[in-house]
Amino acid sequence: MGVDWSKGHDPEVERLVEIYSCWGNSERPEEEGNPRPIRILGGEKKGQHVIDGLNRGYKFGFVGGGDIHDGRPGDSLQPLQKVDGVSLTHKIYYQGITGIWAKELTRKEIFRALWERRVFATTNVRVILKFSISGAPMGSEIRNSKGKLPIKIFVASEVPITLLTLVKNGKDYKTIQPEKRVVKWEIEDYATPNTYYYVRVQRRDGEMAWASPVWVN
Repeated sequence: MGVDWSKGHDPEVERLVEIYSCWGNSERPEEEGNPRPIRILGGEKKGQHVIDGLNRGYKFGFVGGGDIHDGRPGDSLQPLQKVDGVSLTHKIYYQGITGIWAKELTRKEIFRALWERRVFATTNVRVILKFSISGAPMGSEIRNSKGKLPIKIFVASEVPITLLTLVKNGKDYKTIQPEKRVVKWEIEDYATPNTYYYVRVQRRDGEMAWASPVWVN
């Protein structure tokens, strides 16, 4: 169940991608470490994950959603639902949430932040996640001529962070296991042509978050 990326892409209007919802985690396949793969409608299909779109050169920010139609955004009741008396727990996860870095709490600035991809997705938890490269925040496209890329990551959570991963061009590139609730991670990398980076957060309780990519040209 996913997107057939070969059908085309319009970068003017397709700025974001739902990396997580109540149906599961669309970032990458189960065989590559996805702990919450999609199970409905035939489940996963090869080549139809978020990293497959990114590897085609599509530039998406990450959002989390619920696919909910009854006016309860952000709730955590979906796994309790039943169909014909049968629990859906084996198919439905807690719905996702989108974090937005807006300059002001106004409709205009929230939409601007969405457009500029200054967003991160979570599995229904309210972590704080910041990610920048050379001072440019998540969602940015930058050019680098100096070679070195200063990378800064900040995470705060009420549950300790067990694994923090910097992903480069769809592959886990660098990781730390902080076992802390507040983590500051600063590293450097060397620029290579047409590279994208993003951040994946995993907590002790299994909940997750993803920072939108930064693209380096």
